Amino acid sequence: MVYLKKSLPSKDDLLVCTIERLAPHECFVKLDEYKNIDGMLHTSEMDRRTVRNMRVLLKPGRQLVCKVMDGNPSKINLS
Repeated sequence: MVYLKKSLPSKDDLLVCTIERLAPHECFVKLDEYKNIDGMLHTSEMDRRTVRNMRVLLKPGRQLVCKVMDGNPSKINLS
């Protein structure tokens, strides 16, 4: 059984995320531990090797561990 949190994540939390879609400079993810909250991972916050191999490493449905950089209710920025 999975327990979903209803509040927002706080800064510096580590979260398990699932990739939903990719854009040229962004990766949009769903926060697995939170109910109906999405986040955005920008290429400037990724490792250089990950950005070079973005099409190979990052695919929709793959899970990542991300760190919360900003817990703004309108947009969650991840690293």
